[in-house]
Amino acid sequence: AIPEGSDDDACNACFAQLEPGEQERVTVPAMRPYDCQEMKAVIGLCDHFAGSRMHSWIGAASQAIPAISLAYSKKAQGVLDAFTEVPLVYDLAAEGEAGLPEKLRWLVDTSDSIRQTLEADVEKAKRRISAYFRALAADLKSAETAGLVGSVR
Repeated sequence: AIPEGSDDDACNACFAQLEPGEQERVTVPAMRPYDCQEMKAVIGLCDHFAGSRMHSWIGAASQAIPAISLAYSKKAQGVLDAFTEVPLVYDLAAEGEAGLPEKLRWLVDTSDSIRQTLEADVEKAKRRISAYFRALAADLKSAETAGLVGSVR
């Protein structure tokens, strides 16, 4: 069983369940406090990523790194659905731990196509976000011109 409440204990427990040949290809980073830039850099070194924190999944996917979100809440699925159609959520509560190794093997086996899809998804997300902020800026400028808000810079 994977321990609850401690990321380093959970990582080490998962690592211990791997076959020796698989362990040679997996790195569990040193557990210490990382700031957000350091953590994204560590994630950026990965060929694949699995994590239970949504921001870590976003950090991986935004760099087109094939990543599985080990979901413990329904919000993970909603965020991922807004970003990609690739099934990158593993719902631990619904699916249990037994199917996780199979899902991780699928991630590794299909990582090239996942990476290509994520690269395209990142570009689409950048365009959507840029369009959103351009529209927001235009709306604010219109509101300023109409005297509905103060000065907009």
